[in-house]
Amino acid sequence: LDYARPRSSQGEQIFLDSLLEETITLFRNSREFRSDVVIICDLPSALAITGDPQRLRQVFWNLLINAAQAIHNEGTITISAASGAGIDADMVTIRILDTGMGITSEHLDHIFDPFFTTKPAGTGLGLAIVSRIIEDHNGTIDVKSEVGKGTSVVINLPYSERRVDARQNA
Repeated sequence: LDYARPRSSQGEQIFLDSLLEETITLFRNSREFRSDVVIICDLPSALAITGDPQRLRQVFWNLLINAAQAIHNEGTITISAASGAGIDADMVTIRILDTGMGITSEHLDHIFDPFFTTKPAGTGLGLAIVSRIIEDHNGTIDVKSEVGKGTSVVINLPYSERRVDARQNA
């Protein structure tokens, strides 16, 4: 239903470091997390966007699950965020890299298609919903992958109009 009838994005200022750290903490305490997967974060404070924190949390949750499932033995998920440069100066870039099995080029072309899945128990809606949410937030998502080496997901989202970290001024 989220894909067929997406909710409108709430427009509130979100600090990415807080949102991602909260999502990672919840993920580490979920049944989907495995102790042989290490999560590394490089999240500067004060990178703010405007959007719906629940829907963006869903994006990062789905991407964390996919990354962890792609790692069959020990592995690493690295999450970083940075302000844009050059023509993307008004964007925040979030990268999620995993050392999993990677995605074949034939599958990579279809990962955002609704109902496309390579998982026996998957519905094929996770990445379709992720893509829709990012588009609803005026952002972009790009996935690059190499079989046997891992996958890189790059999300670009517009800065919040207020770029000042109110937490530091309190």
